[in-house]
Amino acid sequence: MRPIQGFSLLFLLILVQACGAKAPSIVSKPEYREVKGSLQSNVQKVLAGKYSNPCDLKNRAKMQEVAQALDERHDEIEAFISNTAQTNPQGDRWNHVKLGPITVRTLKAEITPKNEWVEGSESWELIYDAYLKIKGTPMSRAWVELYAEVQGILPDDLDRVEGYPQYHRHDDGLKIKRLVDTISACLDDPNCEEPTEFEKSVRSAFPDHPVYPNQAKSVHAMATKDQKRISLKGFLNLLLDDQVIYQVRKNPGVKRVDAGTLKLEMDPTAFESVKDQLAGIIESVWKSDELRVVIDWVREPNAFQFLIEAGSGGRSYVVFKKKEVHLFNEVR
Repeated sequence: MRPIQGFSLLFLLILVQACGAKAPSIVSKPEYREVKGSLQSNVQKVLAGKYSNPCDLKNRAKMQEVAQALDERHDEIEAFISNTAQTNPQGDRWNHVKLGPITVRTLKAEITPKNEWVEGSESWELIYDAYLKIKGTPMSRAWVELYAEVQGILPDDLDRVEGYPQYHRHDDGLKIKRLVDTISACLDDPNCEEPTEFEKSVRSAFPDHPVYPNQAKSVHAMATKDQKRISLKGFLNLLLDDQVIYQVRKNPGVKRVDAGTLKLEMDPTAFESVKDQLAGIIESVWKSDELRVVIDWVREPNAFQFLIEAGSGGRSYVVFKKKEVHLFNEVR
């Protein structure tokens, strides 16, 4: 499934804050996986990842070919984006609006929301098919879209091959809570080495999870009680970090003005000189017949800040712990 880019998802995330053996070292999942360096180097990381799968190997040649083609045309793509921002061509379905140091894309024609779920698919097979249609052709908007597609899929792939699941079952939150309670109860008991039938119960609850069953196995494999308890604490910290995914937290920077208006406190940061224009773009997206969002610009430590990332076409993202909204050029 294609992760949604742009202001719509970013502000949904902000409005509701919503990852004799030696004990293993458990590293928590980063809030967002940045794609740094060339596309080819990132594709290689996916292919060489600990949890890469047969689909990765099957698509190896396709992934490498697309990444190489885009890397070779990187400067052309950036120049095309810059030129498009200045000319705003008539045939494009997007308005290319200059917003301080970056360009923002807004739809020329308003879309009527559908009263149903709308799904989309994303895969390297689809990306490669799109690439074949433009392979060898002059620079165009299609190359820019392909560039964005690859930058959108790589963060999820990089997470996946390091063992972090991308999709969660509806009841995973309850299962994680039970597991947290079980481990905590054991750690509260100084005589407890590990919960009863721990490895079996974790594998039963999370049979397809790439990390949890292996962590339970590592706990069981420890030679001493102290090693087991150290390993359990590491597993507990991982679970507590992942549990955040399922917790809905109210953002104190959101206040209800009246029955139909929510006020959202934001720090313009990099967009101070164009903050009114930025507020207009956000507010034009977040409105309906019954409810709308208005932006209140503040300089408060608890307000989310806007930061600009280098390059174009990357998937914009929010870092909750640092209260940061990271935008790329060409965000929509």
